[in-house]
Amino acid sequence: MRRPAGWTQKLTGRVAMRSPGAPSLRREVERQFWKQIATGVTSEKAAEAVGVSQSVGGRWFRHRASSSRSKMTDLVASTFQGPVQTA
Repeated sequence: MRRPAGWTQKLTGRVAMRSPGAPSLRREVERQFWKQIATGVTSEKAAEAVGVSQSVGGRWFRHRASSSRSKMTDLVASTFQGPVQTA
């Protein structure tokens, strides 16, 4: 059994508040993370160095590790050499 539509507004006198979700981390922070990884440190140490939690660093590492090789190559090229340029 579901609650009827608008029940929170009747109860509180205002519309339901939406959750903004987790704050997004800037892409630059992730790039700094990958620069740390490239030096040979663990994902936990790299996360600590750029100021994110170990779980976020681990998630970034797992996510990229499961990405295709071409995506990883694109990320590394854009991180260390600037935008990829084609002739």
